[in-house]
Order: sequence, then structure tokens, then C-alpha cells
Amino acid sequence: MNYLRKTFLVFMTGLLCSTAAFAGDEVDLGDGTSRLGAEDNTTGWWSQFTDFVEIAPNKTLTYTFKNYSSKANNWNNWAVNIVAESGYEYLIMRADCFGWSNANFDAMNTGDAAGNDNTWFTCNWNNYDWGNFIANLDGATVVMTIKRNDASLILIEDVTTADGTQKFRHYFEMDVPASVDEILKARLTVDNAHLIINNEVPVVDSAPLPTATGTQVGRSDLATPWWTAFSDYYTVQPNETGKVHFKNYSCKVGNWNNWLLGVTSDADRGGDGYEEYVILRSDNWGWGTKWDAENITNDYDWASFKDELDGADVTIEVAREGGKVTVTAKAIAATDGTTVRTETYTFTDDEIANDKIRVFLTTEGGMLDILPDAPASDMVDLGDGTSRLGAEDNTDGWFSKVSDQIEIPANKTLTYTFKNYSSKANNWNCWVLQLVEKSTNEELLIGRGDCYMVYKGGWDNGMNTGEGNDNTWYNTNQNNYNWEDFVSNLDGATVVMNVKRVESDLIITEDVTTADGTYTFRHYFSMPYANADETLLARLSIDNSHLIINNEVPVVDSKTIAINGKQVGNADMSSLIFDALSETYTVEHDGSVKLNFKNYSSKVFNWNNWILAITSDADRGGDGYEEYVVLRADNWGWGTKWNDANITNDYNWASFMDEMDGADVTIEVTREGGKVTVTAKAIAATDGTTVRTETYTFTDDEIANDKIRVFLTTEGGMLDVMSGVVTGINTVKNVNNAKAETYYDLSGRRVAHPTKGLYIVNGKKIIK
Repeated sequence: MNYLRKTFLVFMTGLLCSTAAFAGDEVDLGDGTSRLGAEDNTTGWWSQFTDFVEIAPNKTLTYTFKNYSSKANNWNNWAVNIVAESGYEYLIMRADCFGWSNANFDAMNTGDAAGNDNTWFTCNWNNYDWGNFIANLDGATVVMTIKRNDASLILIEDVTTADGTQKFRHYFEMDVPASVDEILKARLTVDNAHLIINNEVPVVDSAPLPTATGTQVGRSDLATPWWTAFSDYYTVQPNETGKVHFKNYSCKVGNWNNWLLGVTSDADRGGDGYEEYVILRSDNWGWGTKWDAENITNDYDWASFKDELDGADVTIEVAREGGKVTVTAKAIAATDGTTVRTETYTFTDDEIANDKIRVFLTTEGGMLDILPDAPASDMVDLGDGTSRLGAEDNTDGWFSKVSDQIEIPANKTLTYTFKNYSSKANNWNCWVLQLVEKSTNEELLIGRGDCYMVYKGGWDNGMNTGEGNDNTWYNTNQNNYNWEDFVSNLDGATVVMNVKRVESDLIITEDVTTADGTYTFRHYFSMPYANADETLLARLSIDNSHLIINNEVPVVDSKTIAINGKQVGNADMSSLIFDALSETYTVEHDGSVKLNFKNYSSKVFNWNNWILAITSDADRGGDGYEEYVVLRADNWGWGTKWNDANITNDYNWASFMDEMDGADVTIEVTREGGKVTVTAKAIAATDGTTVRTETYTFTDDEIANDKIRVFLTTEGGMLDVMSGVVTGINTVKNVNNAKAETYYDLSGRRVAHPTKGLYIVNGKKIIK
């Protein structure tokens, strides 16, 4: 009776006083803290208050304080009061999880205890040790969080006992009508207690709640009470493996505020025949009829455990082999996205070897985002760093076996390396690539090894060949396969496949080397894909073939290059020879052209670098066009003036590709009579100092008086051309004087009766 009378009077006092702007009763202690209440804990209920602190919509206020109590009753501790700017009282909540409000805002109403218009609450989640509650709260440290999320008001009080040995949480949430956009105000008070409060009381933006992309288990505010939210049941048959994949989110109060896994009999929770074999917690603990603490292992770092698990990507497998059940939980740490933490539990019971078992997930103080099941992997680990996909006799049909699914976020590149073995019945009896959009689980692309691809959605970027149905079918826009021998070439071939996302483009390259190493081919495909927020899922499959796949499948940042001059070639290193050309430089008679550029390479082959063309004075492919020399960066070339004996280099072929990718290159083409000399110098990108030189020389007196043209191109590379400068060397003079001179032709032979032409007289070139 006295208890109810007291709470009713408290309500009346609070209601009458809530419209006033109270002055704070705190005493500044000069050390960054203030005291509220008398140190002897004689300050009575509702007699002293802190200053009001405003909380705007979608803001969070945090108090940190130490609580000291008279220890006479549970309620002789702190209390918090929250009112609207208009004076409307939203909440009074005591430290012992008892409180009231002026109206019923949610379904947590425990009834009108005093027979009036008030709504009374007990907190909907706490894990206090009520037997020792009074002693535990004296000297305890409290972190109180008051959070406004959209139309909710959330109160969280995390309590650590004075000796640091125990922690408790009080959680309460009430609905605030969505129309309420006014400022709320909070203050603390005491009841025969006193507080030492940190003067810093921050008000910050409320952290966004985690958003589920799959099936949500638990509350977004991470306040899920124990045993209230569950995933679907997953049935695991004898000698099978069940797998569930999810994102784990935690309030991070206790280590246990994460996922829990139930392994049970084949019955509904609480129903007839229901038996909990094991309830396994993420923090290396559990219970159940098959529980034995000796059977659990983990490699957790407990200092970082809470941070790693909050947002972690978790995969749990439950494997059955006879009566043996093995649970393996792997979490990719949210802190770095790479560290993998593993927890295992194993039990054996032959009596259930032939029974179905059920598996489900739940959480306490967290939320789980159950993701769509990834397709089961059919790869067989060969134990030598590779795995086999498909039967060795190549009898597994179209898309009957699949590899692991691997994520490719925006601006990342995935690389597969594998050997392809084929039944050799058809071109398409080889590897298959599939890409799926993670958020929708919709198939984006299937690409076969024979350069045939299909897309759902009907994108048209100029490569559509037409098919007359809802899909758009494509042939690749670049390949250099030898189709006559394609089937035999691909059997035993090594394939390096890159799936590259660069800003708004998706690029796929497949570089194929035949089994005997004599032939190399490239398949290149590009399409616009501007959805930067989408993660793609990749996997390989087969069609009457099998693959030996390197187990290391790296996903790395996609390479981007800044261009400072004129770009020649595609930035994704996909250009074919003569697809892209530099400016053309014309060199007349004795003279030179000097070209400066950065050379970039796909580094698939040595020839994926710069290429220099020296031609007649005609447009490429037009009348009179002749390629005198086409010189490649890798010490090779062709043309009407080509001779293998005329080329030199000092390359280190072991490091050639790395040195050339990003190298600073200067090429000078010099003419002197009928002699043309090319000197190419590259400053190696690997160290910025080593200089590699390649030269080529040819002589043809018939073109001594003709203009020549010089330009650059590339194959599987890109050039950043800074400059091209044409200069004269020796001016050719017209000589006409009566003095007898001795004439020599350009080969050094004396000419007794010179006619019109170019000669050497007194060591100088003249035209007669």
C-alpha cells in the first residue's frame, strides 16, 4: 500500500513540475565531474536534478556516471526523466527497471497500477542479478544511452559493478508517434543516493540501424530479448551437411550478444519429442543433452571479439557422419574483412545416426541477416593447392557442377587460374563463368569458353547479335582464337581469367595458352555496368569437361591509370593492334622524330606493349601505303624493310613485363640519307633507374628523298603520349657552281658523269 501511494505521489509531483525549466543541482568537483545528491545519500526522491539536455530527433545522448546508494531499497539509486519541449512527460524510469509515462505508446503496458491515467512499465529486457542487486549497484559505473530512432525512444543502461566483475544491461523502448518532431529533454535525479557524473554529456547523431538484405532474425535496434526471435528450421539428413550463411550484428554489451545455434531433435521447439542436443553460443559456450565443454574449440581474440563479430560474415556448417555431428562456424571479422575466426563443436551419439535433426538460429541482444543459400560447391580438393571441378572422364553435363561462389565488390578484380580439359565433342565443351547480382540473386551473365555469352535484362551496348527472345545474346567483341583447331587447343590449356569492375564497366578477359605452350589466345568482353553499390557473385561451371583450379582466387583492387598526355589504347589494356593510333609524324629527308610516352601493359604477353610503325607517306590502308617496319617493344617486327639481323636489345626477359608496365619510354627515329635508325629507351617501372634499349636500322636509298610517316599503336596495352617532336639534322643543299667537283653516290662509289639525284661532294650531301 505504501509503495503504490508513493509512486502515485511521485507521478503527481512529476506531472506538476514537468513544465518548469529546472535549474541544475549539480556540484562541480573541478576534476571533470559533478556530484548530484548529498554524499551521505540523504537526498530524497525528486528533490535534486541535473540540467536538462536536449535530444533532437535521430540524436543520441550519453550519460556516464558512478552510482552510490543508501542500499535501503532497490529504488535508492538513479532515475532518468524525459519530457517533451512542450512539457509533456514521456518517461520516468528508475534504476530497478520500474517506470511510468503519461500515455500508452506501445504494447508493453503492464497495467494501470494506481487506477489512473498513467501507463506503468517494467523494462522489457534486463539481466540484473536481483539477489545481489542493491550491493551490486553501490559504486557501480553506469553508461546510459538515450537514443531517438525515427519514431522510437530507446533507453539503454549498461552497468558494471564497482569491482568490475559483473555487468548488467537494462533496455527499454517505447514508441514515440512519428509526427512528434519536437525536441525532447532528459535529466537525472536520485532517491537516497548520489551520482558522480562526467561533465561531458555528448549528443550525437544516432547510428543507423543495421539493414537486413535477406531474412531478418531479431530486432534492428539490437535489443532482441533471449529466445524471442528464430530463423527457419533447417533439416539435416543422416550423412549430409547443412549450411547457413548470415551477417551477425551485436549490441556489444556481452560476448554472448551474438548468434546462437540450436541443434535439436526433429520436432518443433517446446513440442512433443523436442530435445535440445546442443545450444551453441558464438562466444564458445553452450548447453544441451549432448553438451560437453571438452568438445568445443575456437581461435578467438577475446580483446577484439566484440568488434570483430559485430557485422561479421558468418557461415555455419553442420556435418553428419554416422552418429557424429560436427558444427563448424567461420566468421569473417567485420574489423578488417579478411581475418577468419573459427569455432567448432563435435558430439557423437549413434542412437540418432539415422534420425533427422533440426538446426535453427537465434540471438540475444543482436540481429541476424540470413542470406540466400550460396550454391553448394562441387570442387574436390586435390591436396596440392588445386581442386578439381567435374569428373575426370568429362561426363558431367552442362552446369551440373559448380565452384565456390566468390564476391566481387565495385572496383575489384577477381582472377581465376585453371587448366581446362574437354570431351572435345563441341566448342562449348569447356569452362563456363556465371555472374549473379548478390542483392537480388538474379543471374547477370553466363559466358562460355567459346566466346558465347548471354545476359538477362537485354542490355544493348552495340554487341547484340539478336536472338528473338527476352534475352540478349552476345558474341565477344574481341578474340583471337584459332577456330579451326579450337577444340584440340583448349584441351589441357591453361586459362587466366580476370573479371574486372572499373567504375561503370564490367570487363572479362580470358588468356589461354595451349597445353604444349605453342599458342596463346585472348578472349575479351566489356559491358557497361554502372551499379556501383551492387556486389557480384562469381562461380565456374563446366559442360562435358573438367577443370583443375588453383585454390587461390584473389580479389584485389582494380588498377586505374591517370593520363597526363594523349591516351592511345583502352585503359583496360584490351586494344588490338592498330585499333588505336597516336598522331602521325612526318619526317622529310634527313631529320628525326622524338616520341615520349608512358607505356602500360596487360602483362599477359611480352608483346602487350608499345608498337612503332614506319611507313610510306600515305594513309594507313590507302593508295601507296607501305609498312617499311612495324617494330614491337619485345624485339620483333615485320615489314618490307624488315631484317631480323638488324635488331638489338639489352632486355632482361625474366623481368621484362614488369619493367615495361609503367615504363617511361623515349623513341627516336633518325633519317640520314637512305638510312633509318630507331632507338627506343625505356626507364624500367620496377626501379625508375634501369634503362633498357632496343634499336633497329635499315637502309634504302630509294626512299632517301621521300617523306616517311611514324606513329605508335599497342596491343593489349595503353600508351600515355606526352610529346612528339620532329627536327632537322643536316639541311640538304642545292649546289650549282662551275667548279669541278668529285661526286660520289651514297654507297661511296665515284660517279664520273652525275645526273639528277643525291650525291656526296666534299663530304656533304647535295642535290644535282
